[in-house]
Amino acid sequence: MGSSYDNMATAMNTKFRNKASVQAAAQQFQHKHGPQGKGGNGKIPYRFGNFADDDLGSHDKVKWLIDTGDRNWDAASFNQLEDTIRGNLSDGGPQVPMEFSIQPDGGQKARAEIIEIKDPGTGAIVSYKIILHCRT
Repeated sequence: MGSSYDNMATAMNTKFRNKASVQAAAQQFQHKHGPQGKGGNGKIPYRFGNFADDDLGSHDKVKWLIDTGDRNWDAASFNQLEDTIRGNLSDGGPQVPMEFSIQPDGGQKARAEIIEIKDPGTGAIVSYKIILHCRT
């Protein structure tokens, strides 16, 4: 799983590196998946594997879509990952930077660790650190 994850982390870190790039990505996200990322009115619901459509070459894209299938992921962790991204990019979301990293630490299923970085003064979320623990 490592290679397609490394390539996708690089692409996602570029796409979500700062507030301006996240806001631009949020507009694309809402155009493709609707204002809340849940589809409807001719738009498709957001799934984590959808990023492959825009950000990877064909070989990595196929592998990424397979790797992000349900059988490869801890279901609760996968749902939390999708909910975090969907919530961040939705029209009412904070639209803050997201930093992705890969930790190839084995296990039966891949899982995501999501860390909210908050402003110490206001408590508002200022970014997310998302660690993808992938199978080896």
